[in-house]
Formats: sequence, C-alpha cells, structure tokens
Amino acid sequence: MARLKSRGRTELVRLVRELPGDDGVFWRKRFIALMSDRVILKKDKVRFKPNASWESANGRLHDWGWKVFGKAKADTSVDSFTALFEKSGYSVE
Repeated sequence: MARLKSRGRTELVRLVRELPGDDGVFWRKRFIALMSDRVILKKDKVRFKPNASWESANGRLHDWGWKVFGKAKADTSVDSFTALFEKSGYSVE
C-alpha cells in the first residue's frame, strides 16, 4: 500500500468521484491524488450492502487504501491534470 507522506512528498491535488454501486455495494467513492513526485495514487471507498441480521442497516464501510495508479509526465501541471480528470466527472475535494 502506498503512503501519502512517504519520502517527504506532498499531495498537490485530490480529486473525488462517486460511482454507481453494483450487486454487492450501495455506493462507491473513488479518490485520485497527484503527489509532488508526480506519482498518481488511487483509493476506493465502498459501503457494502448488509448480508446478515447482525450488520447495520446502512451496511459496512470499507476502504482499500492508497495504491499506485500511474505516474504523470514531468511537464504535467496541476491545472492540466485537474482538467483532464474533471472531464471524466471528478471534482476537487
């Protein structure tokens, strides 16, 4: 799992998008972060549908943690990165 603050890097921008749920999930939220070393990190957060009587009626919240999604080119600016993902439905958090 990737750490946000490892090796002295900082987060330049974080984008978020709510995605439709599927057969076992009420809702899904995807986070994309651009780091100062140009590494792109991704994290998914979901709320599972309850499948047992002892679970909450709202379901169980789960987070998979940050994973390396890719690396941006050295000449990519924060504005161009944000504009690219905003076309896909992401918004700045």
